[in-house]
Amino acid sequence: MIVEKKTAREACCSKLKMFLVAMCFVYFAKAFQGSYMKSSVTQIERRFDIPSSLIGFIDGSFEIGNLLVIAFVSYFGAKLHRPRLIGAGCLIMAIGSFLTAAPRFFQGPYKYETTISHFSDFNGTESFLPCLTNGKLGQDNEIPTVEAQAECEKAASSPLWLYIFLGNMLRGVGETPVMPLGLSYLDDFSREENTAFYIALIQTVGMIGPMLGFMLGSFCAKLYVDIGAVDLGIMNLPAVALGIATGGFIMKKFKLNVVGATKVCIGSSMLAFCSMLVQYFLQCDNSQVAGLTVSYQGAPHVSYQPNTLISSCNMGCSCSLKHWDPICASNGLTYSSPCLAGCQTSTGDGKNMIFHNCTCIGESPFPYANMSAVLGQCPRKSDCNYMFKFYMAVTVIGAFTSACGATPGYIILLRSINPELKSLAIGIYTLIVRTLGGIPPPIYFGALIDKTCLKWGTKQCGGRGACRIYESGAFRNTFLGLIYGLYSLSYVLWGVLYIKLSRHEKKLALKNQLKAPEQDGSGVSTSNGNVSSAIVKCSENPDQETTI
Repeated sequence: MIVEKKTAREACCSKLKMFLVAMCFVYFAKAFQGSYMKSSVTQIERRFDIPSSLIGFIDGSFEIGNLLVIAFVSYFGAKLHRPRLIGAGCLIMAIGSFLTAAPRFFQGPYKYETTISHFSDFNGTESFLPCLTNGKLGQDNEIPTVEAQAECEKAASSPLWLYIFLGNMLRGVGETPVMPLGLSYLDDFSREENTAFYIALIQTVGMIGPMLGFMLGSFCAKLYVDIGAVDLGIMNLPAVALGIATGGFIMKKFKLNVVGATKVCIGSSMLAFCSMLVQYFLQCDNSQVAGLTVSYQGAPHVSYQPNTLISSCNMGCSCSLKHWDPICASNGLTYSSPCLAGCQTSTGDGKNMIFHNCTCIGESPFPYANMSAVLGQCPRKSDCNYMFKFYMAVTVIGAFTSACGATPGYIILLRSINPELKSLAIGIYTLIVRTLGGIPPPIYFGALIDKTCLKWGTKQCGGRGACRIYESGAFRNTFLGLIYGLYSLSYVLWGVLYIKLSRHEKKLALKNQLKAPEQDGSGVSTSNGNVSSAIVKCSENPDQETTI
């Protein structure tokens, strides 16, 4: 029986390192595509004019696809050829990636929500009055006919975001066999003390994928139109990769059991939670937008009501309150549109457009050089960049400490179950993570974040589009508050797990003491005259690591 097992496993384990390299590449590829998708969330939201709650649903379609087949693949996949199933899953992920990119080839150029095109003539010279033009073009209270509204929605509506939803779901289906079958395969055909190192190696190489994915997302966001470029999601990734490798090294160096691995996980999680607590006090004030975060007289005043955008300086302009064409005035205030700033004339075109004789600039108490303004929001205060450096340092430390518990977490799972149920257990674990942490959070996080929006964009045919500016204080309280609550709940579960594992280890140690084998005269330990275990070493093949 042992000879048959040895022969079967020798053929498989001789290719263990090749499988390890393939798994590293698979983890890199799926993380690369997934991170690029995450970095494009803002672009997708603006491109299709959809709210954060719907974009959260699209983002969660990966987990939805994963859930559809995870239990089936985890249970039956362990009885089949696992590497071939993983290869088939990679092919499905590739098809899903192509489907996600399909809208780019079927949809026309992006048309940014703006009224600026009406402000200048073709020669870029001084043009007519922006505030009066906005009133002539259309009022907020204009009600289009049913036929005109239907025709406009038919021309402007784009269901192509369904391609992204379906492609992302297909990626989730293809990713299903990678983790449960791949990790169980490695654990079956490698030495027990090397499993943690191999898992850490795979995850560390996989972290290169998000680094390149977010960099590509940041680059591509600047190619088409400048909407939501990702310039931050990259300093954290090397820290995460280093943390995963450190966790695997600790497990291998000190040969920790499941109780020791649990201590590492709890300790790393608590340190990460402390870094999250520090992040709450590292904040930047709201951008100074007249009528939204400050009054037109410059006093701090947060308002979610659109009527606060109207002031005595722009009351005669008949401005639309729906559009978001921010301009930066010489007094340092941002105005939602040139009309709401009371601007009388404009010169230049495109991004070089300058607005002159803006009456609202003179209403603020801040010093100003002239009554002109340029396109775009005003930069934040200088201390915001200073605070951001501290924020990134704390975030990097938190990412490192949190990642240190990743590999020990997998070891706890693999060592706490029967060997024949490894694939199923990892699959159920993935199922629970996807169900509780993958699908609902983007939806309810997005829904709650939507409530902190100060200014909504407007679709081409009317109606609410994507959010243009959030109230930073409410955003911070909502986002971090939810995270703190979820962290607190996790410690209750960690405590229950630690108590159960500690009791199990004590019972096992006591049982071994009571059933200590008798020693014969030669000092050799025996139990009923039989050898308790046999170790088969594949000395002919340097790649063989199987232990029986």
